[in-house]
Amino acid sequence: MSKDREALLRWLPLLAWMTVVFLFSSDSFSVPRTSRFLGPFFGWLLPNAQPETIATCIFAIRKLAHALEYAVLALLAWRVLGGSDIDGFRPWIWNRAARAWLIAAVYAASDEWHQSFVPSRGAAVVDVLIDATGAAVALAFLALVARMLRLRAERKSNAGSGN
Repeated sequence: MSKDREALLRWLPLLAWMTVVFLFSSDSFSVPRTSRFLGPFFGWLLPNAQPETIATCIFAIRKLAHALEYAVLALLAWRVLGGSDIDGFRPWIWNRAARAWLIAAVYAASDEWHQSFVPSRGAAVVDVLIDATGAAVALAFLALVARMLRLRAERKSNAGSGN
């Protein structure tokens, strides 16, 4: 496979996800529109809940969605930056994780700026912090998984060599 095609295949998922995140920032995914679906769902799930409880659930789901969408973005950025280390059990590369996190955090800030132009949306620094935290948690989880896999591989290697 050519290097250009390999690069395109590495970048395409990240760019596609950035497009999805951008679309999530549109009027179609504003609080009034998503509440039309989430409100009845939580009403069904929690039939005795007060309206304030339903509103809190909707708020929590929306903030969790922020964190998750940027967790995915950070992991895709890690992959674009050459994140195959987990496959080879090589030591974690912190500067690559920092760059992946920075890509996610800068995109989060630009996304909030984009939302400031959408009449039914608003920009919030808190959302950028939630997004950046979601990215950091995903990368930390990836580091933990990489460490566990590396330790397992070392144990297997030591067991196989008779040490």
